[in-house]
Amino acid sequence: MDAGYRLVMTRSDSIDVLLAQDPVANLLGIQRVKASPGAVVALLMTVRPEHLNFVGIVHGGIVFTLADTALALASNGFGRSALAVDAHIVLSAKGRVGDTLTAEAHEVADSRRLATYRIPVVRSDGRILASFDGTVFRPDGN
Repeated sequence: MDAGYRLVMTRSDSIDVLLAQDPVANLLGIQRVKASPGAVVALLMTVRPEHLNFVGIVHGGIVFTLADTALALASNGFGRSALAVDAHIVLSAKGRVGDTLTAEAHEVADSRRLATYRIPVVRSDGRILASFDGTVFRPDGN
């Protein structure tokens, strides 16, 4: 995007529009499960062989990308615009080929210019694979 970045979507289906326009999310097979006002967005992806690292488990960067995509959609949907300024992930379990991973973004703090989100990434067996925290800046203070 250029220096004149501004994104304003006014309908809840903006999440689907944004996701469809994200080439990395599409490359990884990330799909929307849920999107609702209140900045809750849930995404899922199934781990494929090309998502693995040299040890044979899902690459941490893939898990980070799933959670970061949930952050981006939750903070930019519903008529708001935001840019990530901080993100942190703790990887606590392995993911293998065939695992379905779900990342659900929840807004935990919001002010005029900053918002913080917590995003657990959970395997299909219910085990938490990672915990992601992200903070976004709202350039227009919306």
